[in-house]
Amino acid sequence: MKKKLVFRTAKLLSDSRKLKSDSGVSIAYEHQPKEIDEQNHGSLFVVIELSGPVASSQEISELIIDTLHSEYYRDLDRDPLESFEAALSKINEELTDITEQGKIHWLGRLNAVLAVISDHTLHLTQAGNAEAYLFRKNQMSHITSDLAGDNVNPLRTFINIASGEIQEDDKIGFFSPSVFYHLSKEELQKYATEFHPNIAVSHIASLLDEMGSQRKFSALIIEMLTPEALANDTIEEAPDEVWITESKSGIEAVTEGTSSVILKAATKSLNFLRRFRDFVKVSVIPFVLGLTGSVVNFGRSIFSLSKRRRRKNVLIEPKEAIATERFTEELPEEMSGYDTDNTQLTEKPERTSLVYSTLNNFAGGFKKTSQAVKFPKNRNYRLIIISSLVAVIVLVTAYSIFNKIKANRYNSAKVSLETAVSKFRDGENLLILNEKEKAIISFEESKNLTLKVKESGLFTKESDDLLARIKDKVDQASGIVAFTGEAFSDFNGLQATGLLGIQKIGDNFYFINSNTGAVYAANIKTSEEVEVVKNFEFSGKPVAAVAVEDTKKAVILTDTPALYEFDLETKEIYKLKMSDPLEKGIALASFGSNIYVLSRDDSTVYKHIKVVGSYSKKNNYIVKATNSNAGNGSSIAIDGNVYILSNDGIITKFASGIQQPCEVKGLPQKPGEGSILYASPDIKGMYILDKSRNSVIVIDEVFNFVKQIRSDNFSDLKGIYVGTDNIIYVLSGAKLYKIEG
Repeated sequence: MKKKLVFRTAKLLSDSRKLKSDSGVSIAYEHQPKEIDEQNHGSLFVVIELSGPVASSQEISELIIDTLHSEYYRDLDRDPLESFEAALSKINEELTDITEQGKIHWLGRLNAVLAVISDHTLHLTQAGNAEAYLFRKNQMSHITSDLAGDNVNPLRTFINIASGEIQEDDKIGFFSPSVFYHLSKEELQKYATEFHPNIAVSHIASLLDEMGSQRKFSALIIEMLTPEALANDTIEEAPDEVWITESKSGIEAVTEGTSSVILKAATKSLNFLRRFRDFVKVSVIPFVLGLTGSVVNFGRSIFSLSKRRRRKNVLIEPKEAIATERFTEELPEEMSGYDTDNTQLTEKPERTSLVYSTLNNFAGGFKKTSQAVKFPKNRNYRLIIISSLVAVIVLVTAYSIFNKIKANRYNSAKVSLETAVSKFRDGENLLILNEKEKAIISFEESKNLTLKVKESGLFTKESDDLLARIKDKVDQASGIVAFTGEAFSDFNGLQATGLLGIQKIGDNFYFINSNTGAVYAANIKTSEEVEVVKNFEFSGKPVAAVAVEDTKKAVILTDTPALYEFDLETKEIYKLKMSDPLEKGIALASFGSNIYVLSRDDSTVYKHIKVVGSYSKKNNYIVKATNSNAGNGSSIAIDGNVYILSNDGIITKFASGIQQPCEVKGLPQKPGEGSILYASPDIKGMYILDKSRNSVIVIDEVFNFVKQIRSDNFSDLKGIYVGTDNIIYVLSGAKLYKIEG
């Protein structure tokens, strides 16, 4: 028989009454029924964090909690899990209704954990990035992993449930996302496992309060124990509810607008004023006293000055108008031993300004009351004192401005990193739903924000960690397989540049140099590279080339336009005589002995039939097309059907010149501009050489995306060939790579 278990809880909450009107809410809620039947059915626990207008955020939060409570206890004859499922379904319906009323601010912003403990079983669900952890025997388990529903479809907000058995001494923690921006999971584990829930929550609250964050927090820690252990609980000094408020007083009110870092430093130094006083005491006063030569007498003179400035008449008066006795009476008792007869000012014909009067009184009193201080006979010391005071003001102002700039920079980087984390989690959710293209967009947005944060020099470790996670997820979404092999052949030693694709004839690959007209070959078995034709002068610049397997020759198209053939046996290149002017083309393909020219200017494909010594006049291959994409085409390939790849990554299929339906399913990203399409009657499926991402996209025979092969070695991709054994050859610059498997 299982031991009866009860629980004790502690909550961390944020006082939303003191928050800004658009800062949202963060709530920790529990319901322990008083009725026996409801107690047997289970207790409810909720943590919610929702950003946005406070009023509407509270409305959504209360809707979720009220619906959970009413629906869960509506039918006590149901199984607790069945009641929980019904409550979540009802919540989703209510959220859908309120969304249809135009209240949509909460979409994508809701973070929540909803849970039920019934007997020895825990059921819970998740929305957004709120998290739940089980702490058992000093070990921590993430029990809301992959539970989050759809953050943009209200009907699928709460769709996944995790259930598990809980034991004596287990602790369960529910935390809003904001907690993790300041505390690590290891810190939370330490507090949750080593301390009573009340003490743990108090420690967490103290740390968050010290950081002075403007964010909202909520957390709930549950400890499972026997009734006897609960009865012996002696913790009284720590509350089971700890509130973090934003009410400030004293110096905290003055510095309310500063960043959490400055607030934390100010708090630990007692307050900003004390730190400023220490700054003046340690740095400014010694500097000024170094000029005067006496620390003690300088202070005493300042004291004397402050007393003497109590005179009612601050302007300089004639000698007879100033009575020595009156001045003496105003001196403090402890200063009565000082000589006051010489404190009178010399007679002046005109009344002087307040500033001059003050400085003159200061100089006269200071000179006679400090025998140890010897000032220069001239009055340059006045300028020195003014300069010192101005320097102090400038230093303090600069210090304040510097801290403000630093705080703004910190807060800006912090907000950007938080947004990047949110975008990353959106991408994870989309990936779970198999929305790979949308997921990649979210990951890219997260990456761009994270890179900006890293450039600021702040949160470097966090940025590096997030960038690594983004890369892994993008690779997962993109179906990326890494290729790390070395080059199969390297033509750099032959000064090969501007190579035009790969033309395979027999056991050799041939490459045309569009700059010099040279032809190079690499043996498919030995990988040995040789120069077959040293140089050849074409009329115009070669723009495309294709191997014609039936004739064992390669055809080369120039921009003049003109057609040339390379004869494998004679190793000669010669110009073909055409009966009609040749059309301008950008890409070539062959099928049997015929060639096909992709003409961007004419937005079509022309077919040329092989005739003796040349090719026939052009024939428009495309008979019927809704949108051939030829006008925006970058590549053409044939396996019996004709395919055109456009610069915007769309593949168009033709059979006997008539356009056919063609959609690649599951493709995470469309190929970039200038990509090369490969298809052949000898292989199944097709391949795309994506120049923009330095990768090879593999598509099966029913147009499903299979994978994407990427390598750090790839750059300046030129051509692709795939053999009947599915071995892929990729021309990158002047290097040929062989990819098996």
